[in-house]
Amino acid sequence: HPELCAETVDDYVAIAAQLANDLPRLRHLHETLRRELRQSPVTDMAGYIVELEQHYQRMYWTWLWQGKSPTQREKTLEKTERELIKAYEAKDYDRIIIHGTRLLCHPAYVKQNAGAVGRAYMNLPQEDYVRMAWYFSHADHTALVRQIEYVWLTALAENRLRHHIPARELYASAMDACKRAAEQKDEASRSFWDNPLFLTELSLEAAFNALILGDVERAATFYRKAPESTTQFRSRCAHYGS
Repeated sequence: HPELCAETVDDYVAIAAQLANDLPRLRHLHETLRRELRQSPVTDMAGYIVELEQHYQRMYWTWLWQGKSPTQREKTLEKTERELIKAYEAKDYDRIIIHGTRLLCHPAYVKQNAGAVGRAYMNLPQEDYVRMAWYFSHADHTALVRQIEYVWLTALAENRLRHHIPARELYASAMDACKRAAEQKDEASRSFWDNPLFLTELSLEAAFNALILGDVERAATFYRKAPESTTQFRSRCAHYGS
């Protein structure tokens, strides 16, 4: 709304007086301004972070491409990959992020390492849900175990960011992947589809997401599913109570 911007005190007074005498417009602004702000680029935190990090990655890639010979570039990438493995083994999450994001400059490493970087952000003292959502959504989802894990973690991050509609679809996708893995008896993903604690948590998260969106029937469906996966009697009673 550029018409509401004032360059001088007199302009400010004039605009305020004009609004005070136009009650329908003032009411409309009260009803829509907050929603418009939330939908504007000004509050697109995820988009800003992603764009900023892509600039950093391009800067690193430009340095690597222009300042190194092909052989030197290959050696640099191999060294970075070794450092990433060491950091991962040591659970040094800051170093995982540094070396992982450097490798993400190369297309061949994006899907392979995006999940590792997302996990690192998840394990920082203050979880970074914006970066978690972006990296998990760009990770390799080829295997069923990765579909379940990364789609679920992306849904979790999106829900924490109050992106409830995308989270709803992601929770549904994670549940569908769990169902397919169970039908196929996929051993790689058994720790998910054959894990009562995980299935219960997934159902409860999906139920909470549905409640936020006002879909009470959908929430009730998920709350009914939670006790089916719960082995503890007290927890089962709590879920039925929900």
